[in-house]
Amino acid sequence: MMTPKDSKDAHTEIDGATEATTLLMRSPADAAPYLERAENEPDAMLPARGSRRAKAFAIAAFIMTILACGAVAIAALAGRENDTSVVAAASAASVNEAVHMPATTEQLHNIYLKGDLLDAVHRHKLYPDSKHFVDMPIKANSSPELVLSDFETLKPLLPEEPTSGSTDLLQAFVDSHFDNPDTFLLPVEPADYKDSPFPPEIEGIKDEKYKAWAIHLHKFWKVLGRKPNDQVASTYLHPKNVPELNINGQTVEDTIIVVPGGRFRESYYWDSYWIVEGLMVSDMHITARRVVKNLLEYVAEFGFVPNGGRIYYLDRSQPPLLSDMVRLVTNNKDDWDLEYLRKVVPILEKEYDTWMTTHSTVVTVDKESYTLNRYTSARGAPRPESYREDKLLAEAKFGKHTGVTTEKTMFYNDIAAGAESGWDFSSRWFRDQKTLGSIVTSDILPVDLNAILYRVEKNLQMFHEALGNKKVAETYETVAKRRAEAFKKIFWDEKSNCWRDYFLSTKKQSTVMSAANYIPLWAGLFDASKEEGELNKIVKSLRESGLIQVAGVQTTTRVTSQQWDAPNAWPPLQDLLITGLLKVDTDYSRQLAKELILTWVKTNYETFIETGNMFEKFNGTSLGGVGHGGEYTVQAGFGWTNGVILKFLTKYQAWLS
Repeated sequence: MMTPKDSKDAHTEIDGATEATTLLMRSPADAAPYLERAENEPDAMLPARGSRRAKAFAIAAFIMTILACGAVAIAALAGRENDTSVVAAASAASVNEAVHMPATTEQLHNIYLKGDLLDAVHRHKLYPDSKHFVDMPIKANSSPELVLSDFETLKPLLPEEPTSGSTDLLQAFVDSHFDNPDTFLLPVEPADYKDSPFPPEIEGIKDEKYKAWAIHLHKFWKVLGRKPNDQVASTYLHPKNVPELNINGQTVEDTIIVVPGGRFRESYYWDSYWIVEGLMVSDMHITARRVVKNLLEYVAEFGFVPNGGRIYYLDRSQPPLLSDMVRLVTNNKDDWDLEYLRKVVPILEKEYDTWMTTHSTVVTVDKESYTLNRYTSARGAPRPESYREDKLLAEAKFGKHTGVTTEKTMFYNDIAAGAESGWDFSSRWFRDQKTLGSIVTSDILPVDLNAILYRVEKNLQMFHEALGNKKVAETYETVAKRRAEAFKKIFWDEKSNCWRDYFLSTKKQSTVMSAANYIPLWAGLFDASKEEGELNKIVKSLRESGLIQVAGVQTTTRVTSQQWDAPNAWPPLQDLLITGLLKVDTDYSRQLAKELILTWVKTNYETFIETGNMFEKFNGTSLGGVGHGGEYTVQAGFGWTNGVILKFLTKYQAWLS
């Protein structure tokens, strides 16, 4: 066993080997003297002091360096740089001599989505956040082919149990082939952004402190705008341009995305809904349409909107809010942009068909069968952006050395399905309602997903009515009515006066009390013809649910280590619940909506004044407190947070004064 002293000596020499690796990869010819000395005076390359074992370790490190550098280094050592046969062979292994061939899907998958390189990076814990590596673009002077071929040379030298030496070598390899994640998506100011004058809705805010705050949030669109760098290979998911969706002569080069912020460097599906809300307040209608266009192009190509704009998100979607985004950018005071609708409705129908084909199941209750939806995925492996976390979780559940089994595959599928829900993760998806290891997402019919799909059906009905397609509109009206019946039979809980998730295996409702139980109000899935007292029972249920706290509506009433459980309060849920309460339109529901608006604005403002930041989530039990839990630290930015607050400060400002 190596002593601490041995390890220290060896590590010192490995640092030198790492430097040599970098030199060799950047300029093999300049490294020739170093290599020649190693050949003629090997002792000179060893530590002056240290044990025999440390010296042996240093030699091994140096050999790793030579092998990792490939044929160009060997050619330099042989003094045959001008030998065309050697140089031709060497060019395939040299970063400096990389031939830029278009990256194939298979190559990118073998680097970022699966395989030994991905596993080695996470096994060696090169980065605290699993998402870091899969977001790193390949350097312009490298290529996917070269990454894979060079790694094949290095791979035999990486032990199953990482050492400081193998970690340094792998880090040097990654540093030589990959750039920092933040270098790929380039900051860009949206073309319709204006500082002077400020947008009319923001100028109209009467409270000066809130107006100043809104101006600050408006300016943040300059920070969150991004344009992809098409010249390098990465995991960024480039949708194919759909020319008929171009805006005012827009070209592919005008593509812009608006990111949430922090580690979320790409667009995200359901985040985009509240980003669009905020952009509309900021009078940035062109940028809002471009955000929607990007998502529509994903559907046109893949049949659905991926979770986010990366190839590693192609195995799942997120809550399908695209039709509501189209409503936001298309309908100006009931004056529909019919030309735009004609172009986008077929794409929206394509997405709806995908959800009804791949995510549906039939449930029979009282001899009546209903087609409803759930979150599901066929990932069958750790998520690339959370590779280490998923693998460790599976090892804890199934054992470290178990191979691929049906149970493990299903476990990984349910993890990915939980991420598809947007609620990653929550006790809603856990069999025992406590631990992530008991996740069974695909066994659950989520009340909020089905409420959203009811809304999709009603939106498609409305769009076809606006376009004069009466028969098609009636078809969507029929399926929406059928889903509404299912809400009464399957999701409604008479005892608690709210709707609940439904377990397929047990044919029982979930006992988890969550904000999702009241999302059907937003979708309009209540009987507005009922007496006010009956409607107020639902409002009273929410008020007494335990969800409403001093700083907002927390996600569930269960305290776990997960970020979509208590005490966290999330911006999108506040907006959906408040919108739902206002739809109920009773004095009691309006009063509760007003209270929730005041609370949410206050907690966001106090946090902003104290920290200067807007966060993705907040602590519902602590006014001005920041949320916590989950797989990563709380992120600042933040797209949907800003969008919700801009909406509240303008649309509801009469209640804020």
